[in-house]
Amino acid sequence: MIFALLITIILLLANIAYVNYRVLLAKRDMVDDAITTSALATLNVIDPVQMAYGKIQFDNQAVEDWQSYSNPFLSYLEKNLNLDQNLNPIDNKSIIKYININDVKVYYPGDTMYNGLIAAKPSIYVSMDVVVTNILNKNVTLNVQKIVDIDYQLNTNIN
Repeated sequence: MIFALLITIILLLANIAYVNYRVLLAKRDMVDDAITTSALATLNVIDPVQMAYGKIQFDNQAVEDWQSYSNPFLSYLEKNLNLDQNLNPIDNKSIIKYININDVKVYYPGDTMYNGLIAAKPSIYVSMDVVVTNILNKNVTLNVQKIVDIDYQLNTNIN
């Protein structure tokens, strides 16, 4: 009887751990998707002619550091994750408790990326720490690193 109770408790704890793991993965994936969507939405303000030549420019100025293009990216990230301008959640229903952006970089073809690979396409790299809660309502910090490749070409088949 005690052995069956012990097995039941172990299985229950394993099930809770598995559910917690899956919930944290789902939250990480939601943040990952928001980063991708925000990076792609940033294309809305990029000069399309320069982009076709592999250069990312905002308002006719080349992008050298992330502060020069953080405004459109952060604006879209705030909307996608329901955050205020200080990157804090707007309401208590947000999956995020806190965000800290570590780095945002633009890589051009031929550049060596943070992971040692050579960029084949213009890419936006984002690294951030995100604090979320697990199923036991304890804070967990997730480090999310994402490279969003931008495959952009001008249509030359104009009829």
